[in-house]
Amino acid sequence: PSFLILPLGINAAGGEACKLVSTVMSTLWMVGGVLVAIGWIVAGILYLTSIGSTERMGVGKKAITAAIVGTILIILAGAAYTIIADLMGYTLSAPGCK
Repeated sequence: PSFLILPLGINAAGGEACKLVSTVMSTLWMVGGVLVAIGWIVAGILYLTSIGSTERMGVGKKAITAAIVGTILIILAGAAYTIIADLMGYTLSAPGCK
């Protein structure tokens, strides 16, 4: 499987592509984390302000479900990234990509 990554310039010794992948992943983690946090805040506000309205409570519950699913997807994506990099013998998340 390493023949799939080596043409991109990502190798055990490092390289520009390795640093690019590491930077992109760090940025995606940051953006994903912020979006999940905003989702939780909005879902909580929707649920807490639904007092007396079953329709608004349903919207709040759906928002909380969406926040849970989003959190799980972000965690699974990070785990998949780490597992694939480990299986291929790369530590792409390292600062020097060694």
